[in-house]
Amino acid sequence: MVKYLYLSLLLFVSFTVQIFGQEEANISTKFSQDGKIYKSESNGSEIIAEFNENQKCVVTAFLGNFTYKVKYKDFVGFVKDQYLFVNEQMMDLYFDHEEEQREKAIQERKQRQEKSQSYVKEAQEKLQQIEQRRLDSIAKIEEIKQRKILENKRNDSIVKAAQEAKRQHEILKQKEAQARAEEEAKRQLLEIQRQKEAAAKEALEAKRLLELKKHKEAEEKAALEAKRQLELQKQKEAEEKAELQAKRQLELQKQKEAEEKAALEAKRQLELQKQKEAEEKAALEAKRQLELQKQKEAEEKAALEAKRQLELKKQKEAEEKAALEAKRQLELQKQKEAEEKAAIEAKRQQELQKQKEAEEKAALEAKRKLELQKQKEAEEKAAIEAKRQLELQKQKEAEEKAALEAKRQLELKKQKEADEKAALKAKRKLEIQKQKEAEEKAELEAKRQLELQKQKETAAASDLETEKQLETKKRRESAIKAERDAIRKQVNEASKYNSIAKAREKEEQQLIELRRQNDSIAKMIEKERQELEGLRRSTALAQNAMNSEPEEQDAEVIALAERMKYRNECHYQINDYDRFYNITTKRTEEYSISNKLTAELYQQGVKTNVFFNLSEDLGCASYLPNQRSSLKITLENNRTVMFYHSWDIECGEIFHFKAILTNDQKSALKSSPIKSIVLKGTKGTKDINFIEYKEFFIDKLKCID
Repeated sequence: MVKYLYLSLLLFVSFTVQIFGQEEANISTKFSQDGKIYKSESNGSEIIAEFNENQKCVVTAFLGNFTYKVKYKDFVGFVKDQYLFVNEQMMDLYFDHEEEQREKAIQERKQRQEKSQSYVKEAQEKLQQIEQRRLDSIAKIEEIKQRKILENKRNDSIVKAAQEAKRQHEILKQKEAQARAEEEAKRQLLEIQRQKEAAAKEALEAKRLLELKKHKEAEEKAALEAKRQLELQKQKEAEEKAELQAKRQLELQKQKEAEEKAALEAKRQLELQKQKEAEEKAALEAKRQLELQKQKEAEEKAALEAKRQLELKKQKEAEEKAALEAKRQLELQKQKEAEEKAAIEAKRQQELQKQKEAEEKAALEAKRKLELQKQKEAEEKAAIEAKRQLELQKQKEAEEKAALEAKRQLELKKQKEADEKAALKAKRKLEIQKQKEAEEKAELEAKRQLELQKQKETAAASDLETEKQLETKKRRESAIKAERDAIRKQVNEASKYNSIAKAREKEEQQLIELRRQNDSIAKMIEKERQELEGLRRSTALAQNAMNSEPEEQDAEVIALAERMKYRNECHYQINDYDRFYNITTKRTEEYSISNKLTAELYQQGVKTNVFFNLSEDLGCASYLPNQRSSLKITLENNRTVMFYHSWDIECGEIFHFKAILTNDQKSALKSSPIKSIVLKGTKGTKDINFIEYKEFFIDKLKCID
């Protein structure tokens, strides 16, 4: 009882300190993109207002889970940090909230440890009580046994026989009582074992929370270190800027000196002296201002430290007061327990006396048996009730399991229907494509047949022309032969009037002319043969090309089907369901979006993220407000979707960008393919205008829904 009072008191003190320690902030900032304000911090909350980019608002609190409470016009609601320009004051709210959560986790862990220790202590006390009762029962049995032996020695044989029968009956009853005591001890031991297991589970949970706390502290240290490095970088840049300014002034002075005439040397020296004195005076003034600034910062730091020490002192006094009150309550409880224990001891002695009297009086045996019977019936009734409760629990679990299974089957059915619709759509597209290709193929076949017909007609015309040429040749040969016969005839006739030599000379000249004509005819025939051969060769090539076109078209159809299958299927690196925490974790494989850029989708419970990996060095992917990394996606319908890095700081040759994916962003990304992507790191920016897989979000968001 004291332990529970102490725990309740600690919780009340912690809650009171938290309420009075929290003060509503008043931090001015702007919205980073268009969005909505929700009535509460839950995801399915009511929308109370909408805002546009760069509109002003006031941040009043940070509630965890990347959620801020804001005032916008006359509305007070909740928005995620990705819709706000996060400044240093907002980061202070974040760190204060994390510190409160850490303290709360420590208090809860202490309470669980104290509770588990109290369980162990109570179990040990029960075990000692059971052992003491067992020893008392054994001592009592031995005492009764010795008493019966003495009585047997005093009585005669008949009395001895009766007493022996009675003694055996008493021994049997004592054995039954001992067996019941042992059963009760076993039951108590099982209960203690169960409590120990519960305490072990509590210890494991406390260990897990401690590890989470260590991880969170490491993240906070990294954030503070990054903030310190940023301040050092700013200081270094200011010093370099001052050095560059001084150097520029010196160069201007040198240029002025070069332009001056020799006659003004004395005047220049005087001006230089005056300038030097002014610079020294300015340097002294700057040094004085710097010292004043340092002194002011030291005073502010001391004031903050004093304020923190005062708050710690107040908190410590409150804790000490609570501890003293708890200690007083504990002492009162101990005193009360001691009184209760004395009363219980007196009651136990009284019950022992009554039990001794009951054993001596046989008349009360029937009453005791009746009480035992009632107790047994009560235990049986309790066992039946426990069994009924267990069956009801099992039935409830079975119903919940059946409901979950029905829900899972419904989701599988929806997924199957979506897959079937996508497959039917792809099949319909494929059939349309095949029909279109068949029409094109038929058109090509008709065209090919027409070409073949033309080629056949051309070949027939060529053959006809060749036949005509042969006929012409034959006619020419016949004409030449007839002319030769006529010449011979003329020669024979002329021989009558001229000399034989002249006739032969004329005949030879005519023969030469005939040979020349024959050679020309042979050349024409050879040329026509070559043209015919070329025509036949081109016809064969056209036929082969037309035969190879269906094979290429079939390959294109197969490639298209494979592409559609790849787009419709989900490929996972992780797809697990944790039954203990009732959480589903999914992580898709890396899909290539463009050259050197891949994307993954990640879901754990109700939280959804998108990961982009660029094989270029853009510096670090940072979540710090003054250098927060971002990614902008422009869709083909000219809508833009902004992402901000929300995981740990990651640096390296590969730019790992990780952002939260909201339902509004999902709806926007499903509405149109990707047009371009812009990635921004701490050292540079990358514009990607050529996108290979434009339908990535349209195809793959269903894999994590």
